[in-house]
Amino acid sequence: KKGTKTYNIEIYSSVKDEAANKWSKPVAFAYNNAELWSAGDPFITADGKKLYFVSNMEGGKGGTDIYYCNRNAAGGWDLPVNITSINTEGNERTPFVTANNVFYFASDGAIGMGGLDIFKAVYKDNVYTNVQNLGYPVNSPQDDFAYVIDNQNSGYLSSERIGGAGSDDIYSFSEKVKPLIALRLEG
Repeated sequence: KKGTKTYNIEIYSSVKDEAANKWSKPVAFAYNNAELWSAGDPFITADGKKLYFVSNMEGGKGGTDIYYCNRNAAGGWDLPVNITSINTEGNERTPFVTANNVFYFASDGAIGMGGLDIFKAVYKDNVYTNVQNLGYPVNSPQDDFAYVIDNQNSGYLSSERIGGAGSDDIYSFSEKVKPLIALRLEG
């Protein structure tokens, strides 16, 4: 459209001084380059050693890909690594890793229910395997993304599904534990 401009997003970080209850001045992520690409959807692992983010930087597989950077000895971030085993020609978004190394993300480039769907993969030794679509009721025919688990059985996701209050809404969920049934058959 005439007059339409694309704005690329960037990642910044800040540290809170608890004693003064103040945040430090935001510091730009070393691999921001708003003139050429976006960098967003950051996620830092619980141990602080790995930063995941999404970008449409040159050299990717598709629209937006998921990358990671390892924290180096100086406290900065090493060069971004494209996670080629999960990225597609479409868009991957919203990475999240659990404490037991389950990697969740959204994609519209893999077979799914429609729009962005939420997938999970197993992460071990820098390899992402067993990619699975979470299916219904987690995914819908609309966009579903930003899957976050806050404990073993509950969490949040964002969705554009029918019945929400607006365009993209935040939903909470609790996984129901399936009861174990023991059968004893005699014949």
